[in-house]
Amino acid sequence: MKRVNWLIGLLCSFLLVGCVARFKVNHAYLSFVVSTSEKNDVYYYSLDDETSKPELVDTLPLTSQALYYERGNAVLYSSKENQLVYHDLEEDSHQVLTDTLLAINSIVPLGNDKVFLAAVEKGAASLAVQPYLVDLKSKEPLNLSWNSDFDIRLVNVNSKDNSLILSGYSLQDEIEHDSTFFQLKDGVFSKLFTISDSPRWFYIKDNEIHYQGESSGELHCMTLDEEVCEVGDSFVRNPIYYEKEDAYYSLLDRSVVRSGLESDPVELFEFDNVINNMILIQGGY
Repeated sequence: MKRVNWLIGLLCSFLLVGCVARFKVNHAYLSFVVSTSEKNDVYYYSLDDETSKPELVDTLPLTSQALYYERGNAVLYSSKENQLVYHDLEEDSHQVLTDTLLAINSIVPLGNDKVFLAAVEKGAASLAVQPYLVDLKSKEPLNLSWNSDFDIRLVNVNSKDNSLILSGYSLQDEIEHDSTFFQLKDGVFSKLFTISDSPRWFYIKDNEIHYQGESSGELHCMTLDEEVCEVGDSFVRNPIYYEKEDAYYSLLDRSVVRSGLESDPVELFEFDNVINNMILIQGGY
């Protein structure tokens, strides 16, 4: 009897260690998609392992958005019908989570089984891309919109606190427009500041938003408290800043490059086809 109890205790210990390793608090990874003319391959790349290599986790028909959701060992993607789908990799089952959307532009896990969507709803008075929150347990989408005319253009993750920073502008203003930055933190949107240009890309570092103006091509920096700060580095495509490493991850069409303040850019890996939808996911999400 003692031996049985010992074995059960040992098995539980292994399970607990496995769970901690899988969902450790500081774990972070990149999820990205490699696209061909016929399919999308979804990849996972750990940022906590110096010997890490890109791992193929799923192959999907052509779709606009897709990411690996490690917490559920699943892939979240937009279907051909433009609905959010949850692909359970262990069960190999596909569950459609929405049925009212016309398009999905961004998918971002927020923790606690919540997923942020930048999407357009069927029958909406405006085609502006709006914010939604989907609960993966209840499967209920919640419209977070505060302005049906505000069109979300870019979304990025603040690795300092896992909040979201997004930018956009009034869809009705077709000639020239000001862009506004918002922060989504703990389920609450707060307005940060407005600029007289559209950002081509931006990243968040030390509560500073560094961006390149679409029209001017100039680099700018503003803090979350709307103070001017010293501009950082320039990038070709939307970069990701990872605070723990004080490093940037950026795309160059078919490759991912890592760069830091005290090191030259290093190509981490390269594919034969274009890389899309790269996102940083951290904190055991």
